Amino acid sequence: MMSSYELGTRLSSGVIPAATRTRPSDWPVHSSSVLGDEELRQCLARVGEARQALLSVDTIGSIVADLHTLLASRRVLLLGVLFGSDPLIAAEFPPTDSPLDLDVFDRWFQLCWVAEAAWRSVTGELTDPDFAPGDRELLHSLAARLRFHVLSEPMRFRAARVNQWLPAEDISGYGTHGVIGQVFGEDGWNLLVGRCREARRAWLACLNGYQSHPLLATAQPGELEAELSWLVFARRHGGAPLAFSVQPLEQPAALTAEDHAVIEDTTDRHLLPRFRLLGVAGLALHADGSPGRIARGVVASITVLAVAAAVAFAATLHLHAATLVAVLCYLLIGVGSLTFGAFWTAPWLLRLPAACALGLAVLMTLPPHWWQTPRIGFAAGLGLTGAAFGYLVVEARNHGVGCGAALGRSLAIAGVGAVHGLLVSLVGLVAVAPAFIDKGDELAALWRAPAGYGQAGMILLLSTCWCLAVGVFSQILWDDRPVTSRLAHLHWRSE
Repeated sequence: MMSSYELGTRLSSGVIPAATRTRPSDWPVHSSSVLGDEELRQCLARVGEARQALLSVDTIGSIVADLHTLLASRRVLLLGVLFGSDPLIAAEFPPTDSPLDLDVFDRWFQLCWVAEAAWRSVTGELTDPDFAPGDRELLHSLAARLRFHVLSEPMRFRAARVNQWLPAEDISGYGTHGVIGQVFGEDGWNLLVGRCREARRAWLACLNGYQSHPLLATAQPGELEAELSWLVFARRHGGAPLAFSVQPLEQPAALTAEDHAVIEDTTDRHLLPRFRLLGVAGLALHADGSPGRIARGVVASITVLAVAAAVAFAATLHLHAATLVAVLCYLLIGVGSLTFGAFWTAPWLLRLPAACALGLAVLMTLPPHWWQTPRIGFAAGLGLTGAAFGYLVVEARNHGVGCGAALGRSLAIAGVGAVHGLLVSLVGLVAVAPAFIDKGDELAALWRAPAGYGQAGMILLLSTCWCLAVGVFSQILWDDRPVTSRLAHLHWRSE
């Protein structure tokens, strides 16, 4: 089945390779022995009884409690589950007497119970004397990860056209939410959703402090970023965000306040510092319902077209037209912010134009000689741009981005910064500076009849490169935030 394959891949990838690299070379032998443990098999064999008889919450709780007791008292079993849980999906457990082909649900039930038991073990008392004093803290992150991935698997297929998790006619007796609603007892859908939310919060807390977890700290950039994608997206490569709603699985569901909080926290702490601009843009354009998504997409598209028009006008030295369109660009961003909320502005990187404006203010205080008789400053522009790009690459690498991705993403951020630098230069030099600087009339006359790239074009090029460099290097003024941070300073969330 597709989702089982995806779940198996997810459980065995991400940060798991980094965690297993810390284990002795013979760990696969101990992990495989888990599947042959008779006590574990007996507990998991009750899956058929649980599904067919619609057992109560208390009865399912006793099954999980038995598994918890078993894992907490057998260190080798707990380690095998946390480091090698993916083989459980393909394991041949004792068959059930079900007349339906519900193998996928049975496997998922088993994984859910094991994940819950493992979580209770690392958050409770470990009774096996073989456990070392620091094992609970060491294994906490792996247990949180396992629980989140297993419990959230059906939620990734909400309202999908082809969805094996949706209740079919021949299994309608399982209730509104189908078989998956029985995993923690009869009519236990609310329990499943609530535990999904709890598991996501616990795993997010681990990722927020991953450098303090020995098993996570050595993860490669791609391994960690895969976990971040799975945390906020239904699919790893973007698209719809992952939502935990009590609505039936076959229906689209609006993001809850908690969903929004997780998305914003992950965006601020991880996605933006890693320059994942496309992913952030996808989240910013998402809305509950087609009309909202269409409206956001239309405003964003018009803004992008306006930016392209401003660049084209500037390139052909139609500078007054370019300035008017530049003003329109920022008006559209402001309208989007007012209409769709603060998060909509995240992909536009508004700290860059704010810092560019400060850089332009400094440039306007210099003696007018630099714009009256500008030198051929291609070397200066190239030097400023190269320095800004290099700074962005170093910042991306310092935030845990891989080599190739750091180059590509830094180039994208530099491109966005250069566009902001151009737009700010147009507004500042063409519309604002003539009213304030010495010999402003001469500057205004220059824009009315541009003298070609030898003067007007060179002035605009130097100003753009200057603003880009200032916009990037001004990051040192807010050392605790990357250059891609949203234009906000306070968050009212408990830490």
